[in-house]
Amino acid sequence: MEVSDLSNNNTFPSHAAEALEGGAAIPPTSGAGQGDALVGAPPSISDSWTYFKAHGTLPAPPAGQAASSALGGFGGPNAGSVSVPPSVVVSCSYGTVIPTDGPPIPGKGQVTMLEGPRACGTVRFWGSCSADPGHFKPIPYYNHCDHISCPYCWPYWQRKEAARVASRTWGYLDEDERTKSTLGGHGKAYRPRHWVLSPPAWLVELLRSKATSEGAFLDLLRDAANKEFKKTGMRGAATVYHPYRIEYDENDKNVSWRRTRELPYWRDVVDLSPHFHLAAYGYLADTEAFYKASGGWVMKQVRPLQDREDAESLMRYLLSHCGVAEGKDTVTYWGCLSSRYLKVISETVEREDEACPVCGACIALCEKGLDGNLIPTGHVAQTSHTVRTYRITTPGSVDPPAAWAGPPGTVLHAD
Repeated sequence: MEVSDLSNNNTFPSHAAEALEGGAAIPPTSGAGQGDALVGAPPSISDSWTYFKAHGTLPAPPAGQAASSALGGFGGPNAGSVSVPPSVVVSCSYGTVIPTDGPPIPGKGQVTMLEGPRACGTVRFWGSCSADPGHFKPIPYYNHCDHISCPYCWPYWQRKEAARVASRTWGYLDEDERTKSTLGGHGKAYRPRHWVLSPPAWLVELLRSKATSEGAFLDLLRDAANKEFKKTGMRGAATVYHPYRIEYDENDKNVSWRRTRELPYWRDVVDLSPHFHLAAYGYLADTEAFYKASGGWVMKQVRPLQDREDAESLMRYLLSHCGVAEGKDTVTYWGCLSSRYLKVISETVEREDEACPVCGACIALCEKGLDGNLIPTGHVAQTSHTVRTYRITTPGSVDPPAAWAGPPGTVLHAD
């Protein structure tokens, strides 16, 4: 019987401390878009982007055209228009309408297994001190499927995924310090930082009207975000997609995602406002210049990450309310953290017996008999974690732009 996978599963993991959300909010629009084709602007995203950079606005609609609708479904005749700035509107419409309130977040799907001895959220074993069961109250060890959408088991997925992301993010720094191959020997002066990257409202509208599903929209938005990220000159990043922001009430100082996600009506207190959180290597000094050059993308630094545990804590928080699109990864890696440049060369699982907090003896896994007494199974509870070793496979291949040449404060220029 495999029991090591039950490690540290006696309670659901708590979320990390709340991290600061950032980036510009998408201004609401009103009215209803019209037409079945892109009116008054080139049909491609790149052309629309070029027009915006050249003129500072999107083309005005034909006389008498209605204003746009709020951010909502995909494609079709009901697709909204764009209002950046508010007086300039362009109607976009592609494909078939798929009504949507946005993608779900972790833990908002169906329970994977409702019945049987392995039903999600039910107690599988009880843990007690192998030397003296009276040392502490028996600890429950739950059945769990580790599925992102399961209301009972998503915290187990969250913890494992956060550890994996932190391992890769910090593994790059450890490998760089060993080889001095990419960050110019600056080492820990360039620890990863937490950033928020937010797209302009007009682009979100354009991509949502072009996409036919949440997954297709996410692919388009990620591709656009990656292209703009490369222009910052930053090395690379682990990215988490967030489709929503909380509607903050100035009178309620306790609003947080930890509380909001547990509400049955959580969708009613959030705004559909897609953005990305990044644990990124590198630095962007002139965010205003980036905003102007990119056509409205907002890049905001939250804070530097102190160590691997800090990175894992941040990822636990970010993964608690990330967007879940079928068939799409919740975390993606850009630049120096991508699988093209950073390879896993070894992976081992280390296990350690859990110890009684009173005497240090092993914690025995037990089952409850019909009389309620604990019956030892002959197995002990164990903690386990995966240790990965990384190698930078193409040293120096992620070349920084000429303007990226030193400590924070260096002004970066978009390509």
